[in-house]
Amino acid sequence: MRDPVVITATFGSLHLCVPGAWSDAQALEFAEDEQPCGASQGWRIRSERVGCKDDDDMVHLMVGL
Repeated sequence: MRDPVVITATFGSLHLCVPGAWSDAQALEFAEDEQPCGASQGWRIRSERVGCKDDDDMVHLMVGL
């Protein structure tokens, strides 16, 4: 299993690769630690989890405002 990473960051959204065993709360905490949202409501999950093609233990998801 690889370390979680922010794949891309754009204004208002992040594309994450995180462990599949992580809860949504853990993924959101990672996103906030890596790229603080700055909005009062923080990051929110904006996509379904998709398996990572490079590591079966990881998933990709989008978070946004």
